[in-house]
Amino acid sequence: MGLVFSKFLTAALLCALLFAPFDHALGQSGDTGEKGDEETVRADSDAINSLLNRLQETDDADTASFLEETILRAWRESGSDTINLLMTRTVEAMRRDDLPLALDFSNAIVDLAPDYAEGWNKRATILYLLRDYQHSIQDVERTLELEPRHFGALSGLGLILLEFGNKQGALRAFRRALEVHPFLENARQSANRLELEVEGQGI
Repeated sequence: MGLVFSKFLTAALLCALLFAPFDHALGQSGDTGEKGDEETVRADSDAINSLLNRLQETDDADTASFLEETILRAWRESGSDTINLLMTRTVEAMRRDDLPLALDFSNAIVDLAPDYAEGWNKRATILYLLRDYQHSIQDVERTLELEPRHFGALSGLGLILLEFGNKQGALRAFRRALEVHPFLENARQSANRLELEVEGQGI
């Protein structure tokens, strides 16, 4: 993989798996209250599915940007003060480049809230940065089991598959991300580059 493409992938990773900071969304558990550590309140799946449908269908970049942020904010909302606090500490540890500590916090999140897709997605990012690609892809797969149209996880899957040298699989993942979010620029650029690289290989 060339140096330019490697630098591109590093930038793409930050877009794909660290989409937006949690600062403004964390600590806002609304009226749900605590349900116990093992029972976090899920976001309204019908509302999120409606937003995702609109995102897939829009042909306007500004509308797509608004829908993306709304969806990301909904996905981040765990409904639990405990999980929100752990996620805050995870992000803070990542910003200090203390990945082992961030991993400890994210381990606690997925243990306490196994149905919280963003917990798995965040840990997948940390594992990727730790170059533990095998476990990272497992967490991405769990994210997609919980939220099949998670465009960040799909884009992240493409990056991980590239690390395994699976360019065809990576291209499929980026295309899946673009089916959900047609204006996901990092996935678009990755797909365009890979189409050139794998041309004539049966894609």
